[in-house]
Amino acid sequence: MAKRILAVLGGVSTANQSLSQLAKRADRIIAADSGQDVCKAAGFLPHLVVGDFDSLSEKLPAIEYREDLDQDRSDCDKLLDALMTEGEADVIIGGLEGDRLDHMLSSLTSIAKSSLSPRILLMGGVGHVLRAGNWKFAEFQPGTTFSLLPLAPSVVTVKGVEWELENATLEFGKFLSLSNIIRDNFELIIQSGVVLAVFNGELARWQPD
Repeated sequence: MAKRILAVLGGVSTANQSLSQLAKRADRIIAADSGQDVCKAAGFLPHLVVGDFDSLSEKLPAIEYREDLDQDRSDCDKLLDALMTEGEADVIIGGLEGDRLDHMLSSLTSIAKSSLSPRILLMGGVGHVLRAGNWKFAEFQPGTTFSLLPLAPSVVTVKGVEWELENATLEFGKFLSLSNIIRDNFELIIQSGVVLAVFNGELARWQPD
């Protein structure tokens, strides 16, 4: 079974679900810089903290700190590097959203450029970073709403929904798929690119749950 990793950025907005509940079942918790404070506020501590530590409030015993002073790379980049060293893992990222839109967009860009496909906790649900493949989400009930946001130019086909797409090109600034509705036999095929599929009201669960 893949290692369960909870990765925490420094965003302070409230996700759609409790970080602390996920932390209880995580095999490993990794925070980026002030993400340590997000963990503390939720009632738990990370195993590892990475970053340049310019916004770290304090260093605590029993936590591993991995300092990286490269100012050309964000703390999210450094977090993703740490995740890449963990081997096969089921990764959930918290703390993405906050009061800095520039930080959030930068983090999404970094995730898209990586080879990882994490789930991201959001205020309204969960985002799935999906790369080329045939994705089926049998757990979603008819009536569930979702949006597809391209993190890179992408070609997608979507079946079993209110507004089906066939070889549609999604590109930021040109075409997005917002608030579609799942009907029956939902299937999402990504021919190319990287897509953030946001499912409204979803709760992230470790597999197997």
